[in-house]
Amino acid sequence: TPNGQQLVAGCGDGSIRCFDLSTGSLLAEWQSHTHVISSIAVSPNGKFIAHASWDNTVHLWDMVTSTQIGPVLQHDVNVNFIAISPDGSHLVSGGDDTELRIW
Repeated sequence: TPNGQQLVAGCGDGSIRCFDLSTGSLLAEWQSHTHVISSIAVSPNGKFIAHASWDNTVHLWDMVTSTQIGPVLQHDVNVNFIAISPDGSHLVSGGDDTELRIW
């Protein structure tokens, strides 16, 4: 995360886990994908995360409330990467079809 206090990890089982770096304790876990997590991005203010998967989807989660933000963003193919704009207002994702989507 931007403050350097947490580590957000994508797992092979489709889950996302957030750990406290000073203690190693698990702070949160989200299970929203049915395939491998391919990319994770944390917003510049650290308030939300975006994660992509080979299940053709992108999800956004509120880091404070641990709730999903908005609908699932759908691709037609595996999603390989995501990035959040520096001001946190846009998300870009790309997949096996080499198409970029700006959300």
